[in-house]
Amino acid sequence: MNSIPADSIFTGHDRVVSQPSLGVLGAGTMGTGIAQLLLASGLQVTVYDPHGDALSRATRAIEQGLGRLMQKGTLTAEFCSSALKNLTCTSTLSNISKLDGVIEAAPEDFALKVQLLSQVADVLSPEAFLATNTSSLSVSALAAALPDPSRLLGIHFFNPVHAMSLVELVRGDATADDVFERAWDLVEQIGKAPIACRDTPGFIVNRVARGYYGEALRLVGDHGAEPEDVDRALVLGLGFPLGPCALMDLIGMDVNLSVSRQVWQAFFYEARFAPHPLQQRLVDTGRLGRKTGHGFYRYPRAEITTPSEPSLPVRPLRVMFAGQSAALDAWARPLVAAGHHVELFGDHLESIAPGDWDGAFEIGEALPEVRAARRARLASCLPGNAWIASDDLSVTSTEIEVATGRVAWRFCAWPGGQSDVRKGIEVAFAPHCPEMRQEQVRALWQSTGREMLCGPDLPGLIGPRTLVMLINEAAFAVESGVATPEAIDRAMCLGTGYPCGPLEWADRVGPDRVVALLRTLRELFGERYRPAPWLVRRATAGWPLSDSPASSQRWR
Repeated sequence: MNSIPADSIFTGHDRVVSQPSLGVLGAGTMGTGIAQLLLASGLQVTVYDPHGDALSRATRAIEQGLGRLMQKGTLTAEFCSSALKNLTCTSTLSNISKLDGVIEAAPEDFALKVQLLSQVADVLSPEAFLATNTSSLSVSALAAALPDPSRLLGIHFFNPVHAMSLVELVRGDATADDVFERAWDLVEQIGKAPIACRDTPGFIVNRVARGYYGEALRLVGDHGAEPEDVDRALVLGLGFPLGPCALMDLIGMDVNLSVSRQVWQAFFYEARFAPHPLQQRLVDTGRLGRKTGHGFYRYPRAEITTPSEPSLPVRPLRVMFAGQSAALDAWARPLVAAGHHVELFGDHLESIAPGDWDGAFEIGEALPEVRAARRARLASCLPGNAWIASDDLSVTSTEIEVATGRVAWRFCAWPGGQSDVRKGIEVAFAPHCPEMRQEQVRALWQSTGREMLCGPDLPGLIGPRTLVMLINEAAFAVESGVATPEAIDRAMCLGTGYPCGPLEWADRVGPDRVVALLRTLRELFGERYRPAPWLVRRATAGWPLSDSPASSQRWR
């Protein structure tokens, strides 16, 4: 954490104030975290809460938090002592009248926030700014209830405040430029990363991340996937830091459902944001996650791991690859290094002769009829007990098996996060696939140092389905002017720990492949998967998603 000397200068729009005095409205967990952050940055802080016991708890928590920073060597003992002297706690509104600005951190209740902000606006100096830390309510609607709506903006911190670097700065419809500018300077001064966004339900992170939770709920609730299979596909297969089911347990199922419902209602019941009955059932039965000891999982729970050594015996296999040449080498090379015999045929299918193959890989984008013809040709050259593997996301392994008469399985060939070091490969077998064949495939992947991650036999698999929902919502947000592509990608990386921004990830996958999968899912499962028009236009033109005309993240 960056700390600022106690005699630092805060530059406002047209004034210079030594040691700016800021207020935090609300002594709950979030308010306490914000107050500690401001104090650790050398600022004078007044915490207001009408409940004296809440103030006492907040004071103890701040003392303990600063103490931990001192033990880590982040702050000195002298600085912590000085910071605590800069803290004032009060249950009397008149005691905040001389502050330079306040950050409201009351519970997510619109009426409560409006009442509190209105009371504070009456006692504060007209030059002081007002900020709300709401995560899902409309900043513009809150501001409309104030005498001067131009004074209010959103400063959305993320929990835990001291550890999360992202702060969403939300410009309401009436927010004055100088208010936004002063808030931007303040966020940078306290060592955080401000991202500008327009006032929209969920802002950036809570809006785009709905797809991460929503797709997991549908995979588990509608298609019978196991929560652990979903989490492992995304953590080990694509590089996300925490799977969606484990993350909902960490956040709290009741909190996640509340935010989901608020965003859904704010978008007039748009299908992309619809909560799932599974969420409500878990809340109704008290399975809220870690805080109740039971959610998707029971706690304590072992972390997701992957074996470091192949645990299954594997003999060298003889396999062939057909399809797009550019995609073949990347998948064939690890198999060759592991001692398997591999032959690459590209699209020269006429050169394939029947032989004693263990299996065949059909890889690379092409029209559905072209891919089906590849697989039919491969099947004609395989012995009866061999398998066909494909990275085709538009069909199921069952459909391939019926069409070819061969044991079939599909795998996720989409790139993972920035480093793309895959710990696992998501695989889906056709139902009733012989256990012997599954074990052979498991050993094949383990021989390359990767774990086989089994999921249900569904179009899109688990990882790609979830990823396209994140990409699609990010594209909708760009199209509606919420923020720039760069800002959205940065916000998702800083605010959620994603290994790659969704729009940059789309460029690595290929926007055309994203659109193709969304269209397949829409045809099968409905309007929830409707592609964003901006995404379709750029994919059609062959343009990347993660670039945009030169513009400041500060102003949109």
